[in-house]
Amino acid sequence: MRARRLGQEPLAEGEASEPLQVRAPRETLEAFKGLSPRERGEVVGIGLRVREAWGKEAPPSPEEVEEVFRFLDRIPGWVWSLLWRFWGRAG
Repeated sequence: MRARRLGQEPLAEGEASEPLQVRAPRETLEAFKGLSPRERGEVVGIGLRVREAWGKEAPPSPEEVEEVFRFLDRIPGWVWSLLWRFWGRAG
């Protein structure tokens, strides 16, 4: 009820909220701060999944992740459309 009175969305079942300190490049931190609390949680969840998928013993450096994104940016739109069409049928 208190969250609603303050204009905030109450936590759902199984959710938690905690203030944490984050160290990152200034631009990254400003972009992160500009997200809603729910979006910040999604970003953290995705980041943890990427880190785990990359390998627990050697998590990716920001440079390695950036290299993957540069590669993905070079893929033409029609290729993405084709891939999404196949994935849609497989799912």
